[in-house]
Amino acid sequence: MLNKNRFKIVFIGWMVCITSLSLFSFNGVTDIDLSFPNTDKLAHYFFHLGMVFFGVLGFIDTFENKSALQNSLIKWLVFSFLYGLGIEFLQFLMPYGRMADFWDVMANLAGALTAVLLIKRYRLRIKKIK
Repeated sequence: MLNKNRFKIVFIGWMVCITSLSLFSFNGVTDIDLSFPNTDKLAHYFFHLGMVFFGVLGFIDTFENKSALQNSLIKWLVFSFLYGLGIEFLQFLMPYGRMADFWDVMANLAGALTAVLLIKRYRLRIKKIK
């Protein structure tokens, strides 16, 4: 039972982590200088790549039926996009300095799209680890 649900557990933990990091204020935390601009876009990219990847592994049962998988992947892509928009909207409403950013949404979408493409490319191998 735990083996079957491990990706669901990882997905839920991933979502809690993304939501927490996206909405809490980090004022007073020392900035990390990573020598190139817009490093937060990488975080957005990898958060959404992981969200779609772990979500698909946790909640899709079939990888043999290409059409059913395609429909599910589109739904996960839309979910990721709407989740990202929702987080950006909530950041816009927050009083403590977090800002909504169009390029964050684009990085989210790029990460989600990468996950979809990886899953489509390696669907038969993924089926074996489930």
